[in-house]
Amino acid sequence: MKLPAFFAHREGLPVADHLPFPAHIHQPLKRVWVLWCYVILWAAVIGIAALLLLQGFLMLEKFATNIVPGIWLLPLVLAGAFAAWQLWKKGLLAKLAAQLVYSITGMPLGVEGALLKMAALLRLPRSFSEAEKDVVMVSVLASGIAAWFGTPLAAVALVYFVITRRRSGYVLAAALTGAALHYAWFGMPVYSPLKWPGPEATGVYTLLGLLLGIMSAVMVRAVQALNAVSGGFLSVAAAITVGVMVWLKPVLFGPGMGVAQQVLLMKDVTLLLLMNVGLYKLITVIAAAGARIPGGIITPLMAAGAANGLLTALWLQSIFSDTPLDPRMAAVVGVAALLGGVTRLPLMAMIFALEISRQPTAIVPILLATLASYALSAVFLRRL
Repeated sequence: MKLPAFFAHREGLPVADHLPFPAHIHQPLKRVWVLWCYVILWAAVIGIAALLLLQGFLMLEKFATNIVPGIWLLPLVLAGAFAAWQLWKKGLLAKLAAQLVYSITGMPLGVEGALLKMAALLRLPRSFSEAEKDVVMVSVLASGIAAWFGTPLAAVALVYFVITRRRSGYVLAAALTGAALHYAWFGMPVYSPLKWPGPEATGVYTLLGLLLGIMSAVMVRAVQALNAVSGGFLSVAAAITVGVMVWLKPVLFGPGMGVAQQVLLMKDVTLLLLMNVGLYKLITVIAAAGARIPGGIITPLMAAGAANGLLTALWLQSIFSDTPLDPRMAAVVGVAALLGGVTRLPLMAMIFALEISRQPTAIVPILLATLASYALSAVFLRRL
């Protein structure tokens, strides 16, 4: 499977070639306004649903990490996997429930795919054409992603590059609606401004991107190799692998949105935390994605990218001791590099990293590191 079709499949998104949009939807003016009202209304509904899920996951991850004894997480993961397998055999609503059960019970995958299924459940009047229904569906998807991450432009870029290049006005309006709900709910994050990096530091950040490009290629190839293996035993093995690792390291429980925010904000970050999130979480993601367990990968890649960016920067700092590196800059660059290398959507990854960090001084390091990761990932994926 080619990228970004591989990424679209993992996120549960339709591939762009499979969802052709007409250049124009011929409508009277009144009908256009009705469509706009439906887009904004359902964008708000799905945005609020995404926020409720996000708040719930943040509380659940904190509860599992700090309160529940690790041994109890193993049967929770296994029971959740079994229940989700049973639900997945049924209709669309049951598949949505299954995907949520997977995440709620500890699978390291995000709910981005579930947001699309929520959008697909919309029941529009029969008077709407199929093209109009598709417009509402992808617009609402953009709203859900923007509400989950607070990244409206990255949500638009994701829809634009993976699903459709048509009807971007509706998609942008919906994404801005979701982002507005996100910031109204959580408030604007406060980040201390970073200094502009010098040429030497920028070069080291670019090298960081190259190293994460290799990691991205290895991760993608590992998932593809597991996808090629048939048999239900693979899903059982994946559930056991995730369950055991969550038992041993409860910080790996769930998609990892909370720990991603923790690393990006540099709150109580330790070397052990970085090792757990940067390395062991990637193992659980590869196991789950390789077994075709449904779920999104943007959220866990955000956490793993921030941790690996910081870990790699610590190692590079020992080599280039005369070049000062900012750990917050390294974390943001790591998010962009890993996301760009895995998804093969470098522009979306750059926008995403800038929106979650709100650091304009990181533009050049993010640009160079993401392009380096994308290029090296492409080379390795062709040769491996």
